[in-house]
Order: sequence, then structure tokens, then C-alpha cells
Amino acid sequence: MNALEAFGQEMGLAFQAVDDVLGIWGDPTVTGKAAGNDLRERKKSLPVALVLNAGDSAADELRAVYAGDGDLSDADVARAAALIEEAGGRDRTVVEARQHLDTALDTLGGVDLVETVVVELAGLACFVADRDF
Repeated sequence: MNALEAFGQEMGLAFQAVDDVLGIWGDPTVTGKAAGNDLRERKKSLPVALVLNAGDSAADELRAVYAGDGDLSDADVARAAALIEEAGGRDRTVVEARQHLDTALDTLGGVDLVETVVVELAGLACFVADRDF
């Protein structure tokens, strides 16, 4: 994989991690979608996966909330979001997004492009990782 491919992959992973956070805790007036929809649909986003893989009581409780068919109720969505937050799933996802951003930016040192293009790519990566929509 060349440096530009690595940059794109890492930027994409940062984007997805941020998107996973916004899918649970994003401001609907900014994101354009209801907060918690990813939970309501039982998506196994990164914050959810991090908690489920922890193997502790929060994982067991979240697994129980996620059990069953159909969309989760508002109460279940609120409980799942609280469990993930309390278990550190949100914070760890933000850290992972930041790590992917840092790796993406580091790879730009190995690309053979004019400086203005490198600066634009770095700006794009920072925008993707720091967005709130």
C-alpha cells in the first residue's frame, strides 16, 4: 500500500469512528438525523463493539438491551447510550478516531505531492475527524 492509499484508509477509519459517535450522540439539528438511530436499529458501531467486547457487566447489560427483534424503544435507546457512555465506549471511540487521524497525517510525510496539495489533504482529514455533522 502506498502512502496516499494509507492516508485514505486511515482518514476513512477516522471518519467512520466520528460517524459512529454522531450516530448515537449527535445533535439532530446539526446532523439531520435523530440521535440514537444507530442504537434503535441495533447497529454494531464501534462504541457498541468496544463495550460488548469488554466482557464485563456493562457488556452483559448492553447485550441484553440489544437482544430481540425490531427497533429498540426510546427507553432502550437511552439506556444503551448511557451504558456505552458509562463504560467508556464513547471516549475510546473518540481516541481511536484521533489515532487514525494522526496516522493519516503522518502518512502524508511519505507522499510525493506539491506542498499545497499535502496541506489541503491534511485540512480535509482534520475536518473529517473534527466534524459534528
